[in-house]
Amino acid sequence: MRFHLPSSMAALLLAGLAASGTASAALFERSTNDLQTEVRSAAEKGRQLAVLLTMPDCPGCREMEKKVFHDAALEKTFAAQFASARVDITQESSLIEPSGKTSSPAQWATRLHAVGTPSFVFLDGQGQVLYRYTGALTAKDFRQLTKYVAGGHYEHHPFQPSASGRASPAAQTSELHAGSAHQH
Repeated sequence: MRFHLPSSMAALLLAGLAASGTASAALFERSTNDLQTEVRSAAEKGRQLAVLLTMPDCPGCREMEKKVFHDAALEKTFAAQFASARVDITQESSLIEPSGKTSSPAQWATRLHAVGTPSFVFLDGQGQVLYRYTGALTAKDFRQLTKYVAGGHYEHHPFQPSASGRASPAAQTSELHAGSAHQH
């Protein structure tokens, strides 16, 4: 027995799938335990790597997943400069750091002084930390953070999100923290 969909219904189904965003991957959707490979892969594509340090019970992470990481325009702008990956710092499994050293996700986060989540770690093509920011952001401020890192502005001043652009107070986990080379 064969089933035939009228062509108009098939077109509606296809349009619905396209509109639902299934064709593009959300930012930080992919988890990894091998940052060395992620850095190499990003560098081969001419991009830097942005890593989201997260935990399952992180309210700021959940808020950004809903309101920021699925923003199509932001995804496109971000992908021009960065590849993304997520690391759950509560996982007990081994993590291959950008340097090739093996540790746990929590140990790596501690060495980076990432004391809260969400934390964003931006790495260059050699796996060196360019900048680290801790705290939930709106889409507008996350876009500004990526421009700030891509432009090398961390060499001159710390990133400051807009007062009106911060995520809700409940989602804020901590204040600004620069990467190990740019500690303030």
